[in-house]
Amino acid sequence: GWDKMKVQCGSMKEISRSTAIAVFNLDLKSAIDILKSGCQMLQDKEGIEQANNLNMVSVAISGYSTEGSKLWTSVVNSSIQLLPDPALKSLFAFLTAEDESYSEVLRENNLEFMDRIAFAAKFLSDSLLVDFLAKEWSRLLSLGSLEGLLLSGSHHDSLQILQAYVDRTGDIQTSTWISLNIFPADILKSDRVTEWIENYRTMLDQWNMFSERSELDISLTRADPTWETQLQVYIACNYCGKSISNSGRNRISKTGSLSRQGSVQNKSKAQACPSCRKPLPRCAVCLVNMGTMSGLSNSTETSKVVTRFGDWFTWCQTCRHGGHAEHLIEWFSSHTVCSVTGCACKCGSLDPNSQINLN
Repeated sequence: GWDKMKVQCGSMKEISRSTAIAVFNLDLKSAIDILKSGCQMLQDKEGIEQANNLNMVSVAISGYSTEGSKLWTSVVNSSIQLLPDPALKSLFAFLTAEDESYSEVLRENNLEFMDRIAFAAKFLSDSLLVDFLAKEWSRLLSLGSLEGLLLSGSHHDSLQILQAYVDRTGDIQTSTWISLNIFPADILKSDRVTEWIENYRTMLDQWNMFSERSELDISLTRADPTWETQLQVYIACNYCGKSISNSGRNRISKTGSLSRQGSVQNKSKAQACPSCRKPLPRCAVCLVNMGTMSGLSNSTETSKVVTRFGDWFTWCQTCRHGGHAEHLIEWFSSHTVCSVTGCACKCGSLDPNSQINLN
């Protein structure tokens, strides 16, 4: 927990924070040890002025007494604004505090948000803690800060914070991914969250970030298996215009029972349109109808049975000509122009960074 936290001291800020946490847990010896090691580290890095400041803080802490000293308190209060780090100011504000609200310690700019919450939970009374958390919630909500998620007590509160964050920043990416990780399925289907998700998906499509879009859809399906991702790209028949996909056609038999999807016999490859039974288009390289096995590679150096990907429908997004993936990759390994006679589209150079592996 926070009372046993050890911060890695690699900078002045980390040294100050670690020292303050030690003092808040009334472990003055550990605080002095942290300051000594930090002082030595800063001296090695030629931070002489910062090292001297830490030495003075160490001396001041060592002079603290639980019985209280008006002279020590007076000197510290007069010098507290000269301290180099806000966490050190909170440290001495804690040691010189005379009221139970610790208002100077909990000032917004002195400690990190999590440290202020931990301090309040440790030292404030129940009534003061409730008031403090209510004020922090209102402040974070007005700022649209995601730190408010740590104080949200319900999904409704979390939605409020995320909406305020989106209103302030327009960052629908962050709001979408946070929603996928913290909300149940019913909240994901609410109008507000659905709008974030759909806008983010549209943005990824417009930026041609299709891999990231696919990752989003996969995560969305995992978060809510009932979510129906709208089919946006499919292969249509040239004759009837319907999708040639057999998805779902083999799931239910004539008797109404589910077929065995794992059976090899059930995994039939579409060689004709399932709707009108017209043949599928021909491969632009081998001139064999799509859906037919593409066979062996014609190259003697790479002669092998092609992988399943080699039989997939592949086409150029510009001229719409295509064929077996294995044949097109082999064609464009030595050509840049489309294999269809009369087509001058330079398909092979449209995406030079693309790396496709058939293995």
